[in-house]
Amino acid sequence: MTTVKGIYENGRIKLSEKVRFKTSKKVFITFLEDVPDENDNLRNLSLTPPDNFLKEYLENKQEDLYQDYAAKIKK
Repeated sequence: MTTVKGIYENGRIKLSEKVRFKTSKKVFITFLEDVPDENDNLRNLSLTPPDNFLKEYLENKQEDLYQDYAAKIKK
Protein backbone atom coordinates (compact mmCIF):
# COMPACT_ATOMS: atom_id res chain seq x y z
CA MET A 1 0.00 0.00 0.00
CA THR A 2 1.24 3.48 -0.81
CA THR A 3 -0.04 6.76 0.61
CA VAL A 4 0.34 9.96 -1.37
CA LYS A 5 -0.66 13.50 -0.43
CA GLY A 6 -2.65 15.54 -2.88
CA ILE A 7 -5.17 18.33 -3.25
CA TYR A 8 -8.67 18.14 -4.72
CA GLU A 9 -9.47 21.29 -6.66
CA ASN A 10 -12.08 22.02 -9.35
CA GLY A 11 -13.03 18.36 -9.78
CA ARG A 12 -9.44 17.13 -10.12
CA ILE A 13 -6.92 15.58 -7.76
CA LYS A 14 -3.35 16.91 -7.96
CA LEU A 15 -0.78 14.60 -6.40
CA SER A 16 1.97 16.29 -4.38
CA GLU A 17 4.57 13.67 -5.30
CA LYS A 18 5.29 11.32 -8.17
CA VAL A 19 3.86 7.80 -8.17
CA ARG A 20 5.79 5.15 -10.10
CA PHE A 21 3.40 2.33 -10.98
CA LYS A 22 3.55 0.71 -14.40
CA THR A 23 0.13 -0.90 -14.11
CA SER A 24 -3.23 0.47 -13.05
CA LYS A 25 -4.02 0.36 -9.31
CA LYS A 26 -7.16 0.59 -7.22
CA VAL A 27 -7.28 3.57 -4.87
CA PHE A 28 -9.19 4.86 -1.86
CA ILE A 29 -9.64 8.60 -1.76
CA THR A 30 -10.29 10.23 1.61
CA PHE A 31 -11.19 13.89 1.86
CA LEU A 32 -9.68 15.46 4.99
CA GLU A 33 -10.87 18.47 6.91
CA ASP A 34 -8.38 21.34 7.04
CA VAL A 35 -5.16 19.59 6.09
CA PRO A 36 -2.38 21.19 8.19
CA ASP A 37 0.22 23.17 6.30
CA GLU A 38 3.81 21.84 6.10
CA ASN A 39 4.84 24.65 8.44
CA ASP A 40 2.12 23.95 11.00
CA ASN A 41 3.16 24.58 14.59
CA LEU A 42 2.52 20.92 15.46
CA ARG A 43 5.57 19.97 13.41
CA ASN A 44 7.69 22.24 15.60
CA LEU A 45 6.76 20.58 18.87
CA SER A 46 9.72 18.89 20.50
CA LEU A 47 9.27 15.32 21.68
CA THR A 48 12.53 15.49 23.61
CA PRO A 49 11.95 15.51 27.37
CA PRO A 50 13.64 18.20 29.49
CA ASP A 51 17.21 17.57 30.68
CA ASN A 52 16.12 16.77 34.23
CA PHE A 53 13.35 14.36 33.17
CA LEU A 54 15.23 11.14 34.00
CA LYS A 55 16.38 12.40 37.39
CA GLU A 56 12.84 13.47 38.35
CA TYR A 57 11.41 10.20 37.04
CA LEU A 58 13.84 8.08 39.07
CA GLU A 59 13.21 10.10 42.24
CA ASN A 60 9.41 9.91 41.93
CA LYS A 61 8.14 7.13 44.23
CA GLN A 62 4.92 6.81 42.23
CA GLU A 63 6.97 5.73 39.20
CA ASP A 64 8.81 3.02 41.13
CA LEU A 65 6.72 0.10 39.88
CA TYR A 66 9.12 -2.58 41.07
CA GLN A 67 8.99 -1.26 44.64
CA ASP A 68 5.19 -1.37 44.55
CA TYR A 69 5.34 -4.98 43.41
CA ALA A 70 7.99 -5.91 45.99
CA ALA A 71 5.95 -4.29 48.79
CA LYS A 72 2.91 -6.42 47.87
CA ILE A 73 4.99 -9.61 48.02
CA LYS A 74 6.36 -8.77 51.50
CA LYS A 75 2.84 -8.35 52.95
